[in-house]
Amino acid sequence: MNIQLDIVLPPIIVGTLILLIMGLNRLMMESNTDARLSKDVQQFANTALLVIQEELRDVDAIVEVNDSTFSFRSATADTIHIFRDNREMIFLRRNAALNVQDTTRYAARLADLRFTLSQLDGTGPFMLRVRVASESLPQEGVGINPPRYRAFASRDFYLRNLDFN
Repeated sequence: MNIQLDIVLPPIIVGTLILLIMGLNRLMMESNTDARLSKDVQQFANTALLVIQEELRDVDAIVEVNDSTFSFRSATADTIHIFRDNREMIFLRRNAALNVQDTTRYAARLADLRFTLSQLDGTGPFMLRVRVASESLPQEGVGINPPRYRAFASRDFYLRNLDFN
């Protein structure tokens, strides 16, 4: 049996090159998607902290603090509750004058939201530590078993001149 290599070899080389190019293309697409998803999840955690920071500018008195909820009274006597509901951050405002409740939802992809209140030196002003964890979903990734990404952000807020009720 005589095999002519000049007829058989070119289709083998072309097929190998096509498989190599397609494999590299898939790898680059997964890598770009993973990098974007990782960055987005971290950005959601950082943005959640910035939103909380803006709300805390108006704190007049602390009403309640536990691991997952922070409640305070604003300078306009509104009561504001900050907590997590599934993957969203919720701001529940109750207007004291009109007795009207307003709910604001932020789609922050939260996996966890923690509040810790402490005093400096045990007797000084209050410090509020907020820890945010955000997480991606499997359907946001690319591939057969896409990885899930988690991002964390933490910040301490100095709450001066407050009364703890």
